[in-house]
Parts: sequence; structure tokens; C-alpha cells
Amino acid sequence: MIEAIREIGEYAAGGVLDKDVLLDTTCIEIPEEKPNRKDKDNPFKQHVILLNFNTDAKKIEISSEPVNCKGTNGDSGNAYLWIGNFKGNKPQINITSDRLDNILTKTLSSMLKDKIGGTEFEKDIKNVLNEFFSKKEFVDKNKPQVKYYIRSEGFAFHNENLERQKEIENELISYPLQIDW
Repeated sequence: MIEAIREIGEYAAGGVLDKDVLLDTTCIEIPEEKPNRKDKDNPFKQHVILLNFNTDAKKIEISSEPVNCKGTNGDSGNAYLWIGNFKGNKPQINITSDRLDNILTKTLSSMLKDKIGGTEFEKDIKNVLNEFFSKKEFVDKNKPQVKYYIRSEGFAFHNENLERQKEIENELISYPLQIDW
């Protein structure tokens, strides 16, 4: 069965199925501009936002670069393995996403539920979750659930609203939440 799948893949790739061909056929090209619904003549220039959960400095470092810049050989989709988001109500385990909220609330915790147990990668994810996120446990449809909220003080910049953000975070994790539909 696996051999048949490999042969189908080789056929679809024109007879050559190596790492580069696989990435080229799997990764999605990212357009440099995104339409602006309010001003059709002025599209948005897209950027790749890079989050470094620096566990040594205990800060989330943020950097950015234009989509398809020289550093990615003109193909950010391939350089960062962009495969898009999962559609529907599926676990978001992609570490590349056009939805920052997926990365900050779903991706890392969803990866722990996958079969990566006992690996160094699992230890790193747990370390990041413990260092930079607050954990909220609750019951949904009689099933225990866990949700993680990013701690705003982890970001490598200061904001005058940081104290208010900390208050909101404390409310989120301390408020007893039960959802039964």
C-alpha cells in the first residue's frame, strides 16, 4: 500500500520525488500583497512575522521580513513550509499560519496532543507553554478541557497597558468556566 502511494506521488511529480520536489508541491506560494477591501488601489504588503520564544531570556522576541524577500530566496512559502490552515474545527498544529491567534492559543497545545511523546521537541513545547502561557482548565460538554492564554509580559516590549492586560489574564484563568450545550 505504501509503495503504491509512493509510486502515485512519483508519477504526479513527473518521475522524480525528492525533498525539493515534495516541498515545491506541498508548500503554498504566499502572495506579496493582499487586497485591501476599503481601498482597492492600495493593497496591503504582506510580511512574515517571526516569533522566537527565547527561554533563556524569558522573552518572546518578534521580528519581521517582507514576504518573498532575498533571505527566503524569493519564496517564503517554501522557506517556512507554509501549507495553510486546517479548515473547519480541526486542531491547528501548523507552526505557520496567517492567523496569529492560532499560534498563540492553539498550535503549541495541540502539538502536545499529537503523538510526539517523550521527544526533545515535546519537552521544548512544554517548556514554552509553562514559561509564556497561562493554563485554564474547564469542562465543556462534560469533558475536561485545557486552554492556554499567552502572558503579555513575555513579549520583548513594554506597553503601558501591560498591567491591565495582566488583570484580564488573571480574570481569564481564575474565572470558573463551564460550558454545557
